Amino acid sequence: EGQTDLFQPRLGFSYDVFKTGRTVAFGGVGRYYDRTLFNSTLDEQFRLQHSVGEFFFSPDGSPVFGQPAAVWDPKYLTAAGLRELQATGITGKPEVFLISNNLAVPYSDQWNLGVRQQFGQINASVSYANIRSYNGLTFVWGKGQCCPQLDPNYSNYLISNDDVKTWYDAVYLTLDKPYTDQSHYGFNVAYTYADAEQIGGDLFSLDRRTPDDYAKYGTPGTQDHRIVANGIVGIPWDVRLSSLI
Repeated sequence: EGQTDLFQPRLGFSYDVFKTGRTVAFGGVGRYYDRTLFNSTLDEQFRLQHSVGEFFFSPDGSPVFGQPAAVWDPKYLTAAGLRELQATGITGKPEVFLISNNLAVPYSDQWNLGVRQQFGQINASVSYANIRSYNGLTFVWGKGQCCPQLDPNYSNYLISNDDVKTWYDAVYLTLDKPYTDQSHYGFNVAYTYADAEQIGGDLFSLDRRTPDDYAKYGTPGTQDHRIVANGIVGIPWDVRLSSLI
């Protein structure tokens, strides 16, 4: 059954400080529920229908990283050879993914505050954004351990966890000049300074027992500094050229 209690209140405001239309304070606050992307919540059944096996080899057949291994043979370079190896049950066993029946819906609480000032034809603004996210989906080792023996047909099992949390703080600076037929040009420059942190991993949090055991660290793939600029200029024949950098 779908959830019906995902209440998402949001409130925003703008205030003309000096009643001249040139200095405007603005802000907002709200809660936003998200959804889990890709096939993360389907793996509980999908991985049993289309299994992904991991094969380990060693010179004498001794275990690798605690996993059963086989002595290498060139025939394993073929699909038929791997199927033959998998049939022996030595290696290439799939993993089991278990999804909690009480998995929570990811959500974030967000608020921002800023001021916009007009200088002739140019608008400038500065604002601060604060985002705190909860219930991020990840997978951990079953029973908080690596590779426990659940069933001899599987290498190990993973269980879902919704304890991933993220913190995002950013300051935005913008300069904007709208295009007009009189000036024949316009531009926008936006600078962002951001600090993004989290606990837990992305889809997998296998380096610790649970996401709560992680120390807060910088979110991978985020940029501390970012500049985006675009411009537009009018040329004869009623043609306009624009660029983005």
